[in-house]
Amino acid sequence: MIAQKILSTVYRLNQSFGMRYVVDILKGSHGEKIREEHKKLSVYGIGKEAPKEAWLHYVKELLYYGYLQQSEGEYPVLQLTEKSNGVLFKGEKVFLSAPVQVTIAKEPVIYQQHDYEKPLFEDLKKLRNRIAHEENVPAYLIFSDSSLLDLATYLPVTRTDLPKISGFGAFKIERYGEAFLEKVQDYCIEHKISSRMELKQPTRTKRTPVNRERASDTKRISYEMYRSGRSVQEIAEERQLAATTVESHLSHYITTGELDVNDFVSSDKQELIEAAANQYGRLGLKQIKDQLPDHISYCDIRMTIAAMNGRDK
Repeated sequence: MIAQKILSTVYRLNQSFGMRYVVDILKGSHGEKIREEHKKLSVYGIGKEAPKEAWLHYVKELLYYGYLQQSEGEYPVLQLTEKSNGVLFKGEKVFLSAPVQVTIAKEPVIYQQHDYEKPLFEDLKKLRNRIAHEENVPAYLIFSDSSLLDLATYLPVTRTDLPKISGFGAFKIERYGEAFLEKVQDYCIEHKISSRMELKQPTRTKRTPVNRERASDTKRISYEMYRSGRSVQEIAEERQLAATTVESHLSHYITTGELDVNDFVSSDKQELIEAAANQYGRLGLKQIKDQLPDHISYCDIRMTIAAMNGRDK
């Protein structure tokens, strides 16, 4: 019944809308983006009984099992497949797993020994919430408030600082570290603040040492996938990593010379980026980005700086 409702909604919308719009129709949303003619469809509001997150979960399951597909492009829309016909027109049953219900305990009040940067703390929470939204998981599973508070207090600016921050184990550093580190770097540069990692007291609990070979292996996997013809976005989706993490993996091989920066960034963009990096430094990507035309992306900057670092070796 759940699959039938979703597929019928995609069908009634002429396979022309994205995942969230389809779910809004199922929920009977009154948002401004909902077209008036769609409010008259028989499928409008037929899914009021379940929360939005549950419907998103079921749509993703139908995508996974091949009952739906997404178009390519910047704004992918949901489309039916051959398997959809059996459900829509032949009464075929699809058994979907219910989403996991997570009870979120109220996070305790955190007492921090040192002052922290409140604006940065709020920016870090927004970044965490965006990632959680993209991955359809509770925000606390990305990082707890105490981890973000540590970032906003001690201001790590290098990757080697991250293992000293609470909650930043090897896995999370590899998956999310680059995005949060860049946010701290940009804040420090903008406000002319130095790192305070010297204030961070070492924990008394024994840390499991970071497996350096494994960290190298995960970069190598992204590298091999890229060499096999996959794009950065395809690698990110297949490995369930942030695109910025994959870009970081590949930039490592630009620094080592195993990948050519010209495959990623045109020479005219490189020239502009290098000029800005030489003037403002290579640490804060946002400050460099602010000096460049809008068509130059963070990926362009990251790859060009990797090439500059490689030439300096």
